[in-house]
Amino acid sequence: MEKGEKWCPECGCSFKGPTKTCSEECRDTRLKQRQRSLGAKMTLLRRVLESEKVWQRDDRLMYSENFIESVLAGGCIYCGMDGTELQSFTGHCLDRIKNTGKHTSDNIAACCPQCNSIKSDLLSLEEMALLHPGLIAIRNRRGNLNSDVINARQRRKNGR
Repeated sequence: MEKGEKWCPECGCSFKGPTKTCSEECRDTRLKQRQRSLGAKMTLLRRVLESEKVWQRDDRLMYSENFIESVLAGGCIYCGMDGTELQSFTGHCLDRIKNTGKHTSDNIAACCPQCNSIKSDLLSLEEMALLHPGLIAIRNRRGNLNSDVINARQRRKNGR
């Protein structure tokens, strides 16, 4: 290995340059893996909790990765998406059960991005329970809806 060369943590090749990876593709792969980590989910959740001023009252939710991991392991409470699939999404994947409350340890449940988008602040837990059979049928028919939700959000951000 020549002086100034580094090893790419993603593909293992050697390269020169100021970056941490050898290419944009390796950089994107590394970034996606970091965004899906439990640490990233905790960081996003802490930001939400701090904005809601919950951090002063709910240490279990604020600091316990084991608590968050156990909530996510149960899967989406609305459509039944498996907990391991929830771990693959970016974001904290925790929804408020009661829309009027804040994100507290007794008011959160695991929720996939699709169901969270459907529920929004408009539907209650009971109303989502009525939609449960339909959500499962749609999910089984279409497969993973994550790419549809991401594409719709990108179009909204870009003003299309």
